[in-house]
Amino acid sequence: MKEEHRIDYLEAVELAESGHYEQALRQMQAYLKGHPDDGEALNDAGTILYCMHRGQEAIEYFVRARSRCEGDILSHVLFNLCEAYLAENQPDQAVGLFKDLEERGILNIDTVNRIANAFVSRGACGPAIEVLLYSLRLASGQEILKPILEILRAKRIKPVLMAEREGKIGDLK
Repeated sequence: MKEEHRIDYLEAVELAESGHYEQALRQMQAYLKGHPDDGEALNDAGTILYCMHRGQEAIEYFVRARSRCEGDILSHVLFNLCEAYLAENQPDQAVGLFKDLEERGILNIDTVNRIANAFVSRGACGPAIEVLLYSLRLASGQEILKPILEILRAKRIKPVLMAEREGKIGDLK
């Protein structure tokens, strides 16, 4: 980043850190017009949007930043993207980040369990069970998950039994 442009970028970051998100976003977007491949700035713009509860727009910036960053900055981008997917109730997209997050050592049990909870809130018991089982593989001592898994399994069995009774078992496949 050239020094004269870095000042504009740093001012935008400062504005965001002081809670002036609208002004920070305008300045960051102006900076990005001249530096569209600056992954760190794309991540920061996404973070500003996330703080403004504009998650879907934030996701777009994080996705762009992901392809332009590496190292520690990429780790931040992946974490931010996962959080934005969760905030926008897109747990299936968040699950798609597991491998990258785990490889970077930033996948934590809390995140995995919140993703499972997002599936539950959507009524998607199957994916919720899969994510909770994944969570147990990462940390087997989570005794609280076992009764939750049993409840989810029971909820999942009911539609299968009803379909079987009505002769519509093929509809569930």
